Amino acid sequence: MGEIIPYNIIRILRLTVRTTILIVLLLTGGVGAATLIMEDNDSSDYNRAQEGVITGEVTTSNGTPVANAEIYVSGPSHGNTYTDENGNYRLGGLLAGSYILDVNPPYGSDLIRNSMAVSVDLEETVTIDIILQKGGVVTGEVTTSNGTPVANAEIYVSGPSHGNTYTDENGNYRLGGLLAGSYILDVNPPYGSDLIRNSMAVSVDLEETVTIDIILQKGGVVTGEVTTSNGTPVANAEIYVSGPSHGNTYTDENGNYRLKGLSAGNYTIYAYPPYGSDLAWNYTNVIVRSGETRIVDIILRISDTMPPVFPMCLYGNATINEEPAPDGTTILAKIDNEVRGSAIVKDGKYGEPAYNRLIVNGNEKDNGKIIQFYIKFILANETIQWHSGNVSRFDISFETISPIIDSINLNNTSPNALAKRSPGLVTAMDVPMLV
Repeated sequence: MGEIIPYNIIRILRLTVRTTILIVLLLTGGVGAATLIMEDNDSSDYNRAQEGVITGEVTTSNGTPVANAEIYVSGPSHGNTYTDENGNYRLGGLLAGSYILDVNPPYGSDLIRNSMAVSVDLEETVTIDIILQKGGVVTGEVTTSNGTPVANAEIYVSGPSHGNTYTDENGNYRLGGLLAGSYILDVNPPYGSDLIRNSMAVSVDLEETVTIDIILQKGGVVTGEVTTSNGTPVANAEIYVSGPSHGNTYTDENGNYRLKGLSAGNYTIYAYPPYGSDLAWNYTNVIVRSGETRIVDIILRISDTMPPVFPMCLYGNATINEEPAPDGTTILAKIDNEVRGSAIVKDGKYGEPAYNRLIVNGNEKDNGKIIQFYIKFILANETIQWHSGNVSRFDISFETISPIIDSINLNNTSPNALAKRSPGLVTAMDVPMLV
């Protein structure tokens, strides 16, 4: 027990930045004695001397200092800082290695970001001056077709750069800091507006300002009333519109609804009864034209008196005088001389691909009725019976004299000019479960 045991260093504690205390425990004969050895070495200054440092200045291409630019360094170490009012920056405490410096211009600037590679060793200070070029600018005014400025329209630019802004109270907008290249400007009207969106293509070079004024046309409006079969208004029914534009709304306490800002085209209006109602949903078709208001009233019936009915879906070859029908030819499907659906020919086929089937609408009274097919006033050789929910391949052929075909325009057929529309026409996009 009287033998002397060698010193053992148990722990090194750094109690202050400048002082290291070694606690040495001497154990003899079961009695412990602690001796503190004070060393005044400046380890903090020593570590700082080992750091790598990147410093420099950020300027524009004409030498103007850029204040408040963010400098971000990534590599063996990570960190960021901002340039001061003179455009200077300093990033210290870096381990040795290769780094990427990313420089982001201050928010709202027309400058574009820049990046540089740099290698740093311990105890080395590397100076990297960085130039931020001025990007392209797209500016202009958004107005209605009569020249009224459109405030709060969202302008979104997509291309080599991305960004968005809103028009001010005078309809003016400005998008800066764009890389050189081709862009698409998408302009969305303010929420709740009757206007429809517009898009334009634009090319921009660095340090170039391009002026693009954009006109938003007034869209179509569909309004009406939703009632039960005895004329009682249906409040809180959801109205959903599907077509070139999409949207929804709810009926008010009087059963009235209004859908606005619709692009021109064919639409299906769906009416869904309020939750918990015993009414069945219903739909109808309407043709919308820009700037026009169409009134479409919808009746919801008791569900057990209205069994589910689904459109019939058709597709196949379309020929004229045994030759493929020209691309763009419109084929109409009629029941009882009412247009119940249409399709456009492409590559001698109609109803292709699957999401673009010829949808022939009907109701429970139409089961077994004959569908006739027309190109303008030319009747197809074939007919088929309508059956709810049926999906069929059905080739259609037309026979006529070539000079007659040449004398009429088979494309851009106006179904509205040929026959009245059936209130219940839907599109293939609305019944994906059938195609």
